Amino acid sequence: MKKVTFICNKKQKFSYHLGPQFHGWLMENISEEAADYLHESKINCYSISVSNDDKNVYFTINLLNEVAEKIFSYLVLDKEIDKIVLNNSIQKEFLVLNKQIEELTAKQLTRNFYEGISSREVVVDIMSPISFKVQGDYYFFPDLELMFRNLMQKYNATFENTNIVDNDLLQEILENSKIVSYKVQSSYYPIHKAFVPGTIGRIKIRFKGNQTLTNYTQMLLNFGVFSGIGVKTGMGMGHISIAK
Repeated sequence: MKKVTFICNKKQKFSYHLGPQFHGWLMENISEEAADYLHESKINCYSISVSNDDKNVYFTINLLNEVAEKIFSYLVLDKEIDKIVLNNSIQKEFLVLNKQIEELTAKQLTRNFYEGISSREVVVDIMSPISFKVQGDYYFFPDLELMFRNLMQKYNATFENTNIVDNDLLQEILENSKIVSYKVQSSYYPIHKAFVPGTIGRIKIRFKGNQTLTNYTQMLLNFGVFSGIGVKTGMGMGHISIAK
């Protein structure tokens, strides 16, 4: 997996609108056949996020497998890009100041699972609205069953080419983990002319049970930093980080 981040200048107030517009820029700069494939695929092989600080805007695309790398390789890995142009945003041109590429292999991801001693508590920062589709409706309060089921599906799709979830393992995770504190708020994420309800904020998860299970759940969360959690991660929703 590769994480490619374009560090750009910031002239206007940050807006969630940049996520879908960054997605549009990506689709406009790959072949029509590749864009159609991504749109029709049942397994999302990439995620994006857009974040900011006082000076810069960070446009990030996470390439989760070889298919994503093949599709986006020339645009985000090989090509020298000096600016990102988003015609529908207030700030239309974002000058690229730097490009960072991070890589996370399956071996690196699983090393801590087999060898490490993960903490019994982890703090998850929800950086862009997170939401889940449940029986046709959006459910957007942080729910460990929905979160870990979604992460297991994404992980299995990435590394095992299937989105089947081991329900017994999921149940074991739920029996040995709980949210012990949270500070969240609802937030609507604009996608085209619709607004998807979601939640942003911070949650703290505490684990019990054996160390192997704790390591596995935290491996899933570390994977989630790349994959995103929930729906519309290809549009910039569900971006998380793990507090150090």
